[in-house]
Amino acid sequence: MICGSELKFFIWILGYFFISGCEYALILPTINSYLVFLGAPSYYLGLVFGAFFLSGLIFAPIFGVLTDKWQDSKWPAVFGILCAIGGNVVYISARDAKWLILARFISGAGFSLDGSFMGSLSRLYPPSKKAKIFAMCLLIRQTGVTFAPGLIVFLQKISFRFIWTDVNRYSAAGFIMACAWTLFFVLFLIFFKEPKEDENKEEIQLENTDHLKLKEEKTSEHENENGEKYTLRRLKEEESILKEPIIIGIFSCFCAFSANAGLESSITLLTKWLLGWDQVENAIIFVTAGLGAILSYGVVTLISTKRLLDDRQILLGSCCLCFCNLCFIGTILSVFEFGAIWLVPAMILGTFLLVISLPPMLTSAAVIIAKNTPKKDQAFVLSLRTTAERTTQVY
Repeated sequence: MICGSELKFFIWILGYFFISGCEYALILPTINSYLVFLGAPSYYLGLVFGAFFLSGLIFAPIFGVLTDKWQDSKWPAVFGILCAIGGNVVYISARDAKWLILARFISGAGFSLDGSFMGSLSRLYPPSKKAKIFAMCLLIRQTGVTFAPGLIVFLQKISFRFIWTDVNRYSAAGFIMACAWTLFFVLFLIFFKEPKEDENKEEIQLENTDHLKLKEEKTSEHENENGEKYTLRRLKEEESILKEPIIIGIFSCFCAFSANAGLESSITLLTKWLLGWDQVENAIIFVTAGLGAILSYGVVTLISTKRLLDDRQILLGSCCLCFCNLCFIGTILSVFEFGAIWLVPAMILGTFLLVISLPPMLTSAAVIIAKNTPKKDQAFVLSLRTTAERTTQVY
């Protein structure tokens, strides 16, 4: 049963995931138009995205190490949220494309707190609840990613003077996110508190199981002449983070985010080139894809709650589905220039199937990583998952 302090802690983390998802979805479809407005060459789009993800690659493990060291995610989060605010302030003030690169680099630090928060959650909740908790976090982020693009319709009409700069339809997304992060930061700083594990409860459990440990030690002495060495070796293996399940989980995240990053970075360029679509049409694409991802996360949450499948089974099935979809999309793209009518709906179908295959892959991989990581290293190792994500998005 979840106590009140743990529930409040979880709600605050869900708030972070929702706002970060909103920022990602507001900036992504509009930043290309902003760059065009500033007169930047087309390759600047890749530089802006690369700066954002490079920042996350750098800061994610740092936040993870600090969270594990302090056993508290509040102060790493405070720094990250301040970076998110500062990055958006630079974003709305930019009068040159190079300032957009700096703005997204600063904001990227605020988008790299996933591992820090998920590590803290993993320490609080038992293994049986990890999949449900992680799926809910990613579901809430996807909810923000899905519904935030709806605001783009209203951004088209924004034009006013804000203190030192003009806010227009291109920079309005940064203004909205700066306000949202500032409000969240003030409330977070005042009310956020990470609950600690009940030490007394742990002591009682240790006392109750002390006699069992003594029996196990005696049995080990009789069964194995080198029992002491065997126990030490096993303890070292348990404390290590270089385990096969952890490596597989991180590599699975790397593959999933490679597919996701390739899709996100190319879809707006493809639709503009082939269909002449702009901000509003691209927003519709992201909303539609987001609804599919939300449905997929919901299914993962249900499966985890009912314990219908093991985490490894979910990971294997989603990897196979993702591989088949990538082969299908690659085949479609190779013949896209011929312009057949059936290619567009086929591309939409392949993209949708790819979108729904990624959530179970990401969730199950995160759970496998968390279950096989020592408590003292939870935030750092889950931050390596974020680092794998950012690495794929940088290249």
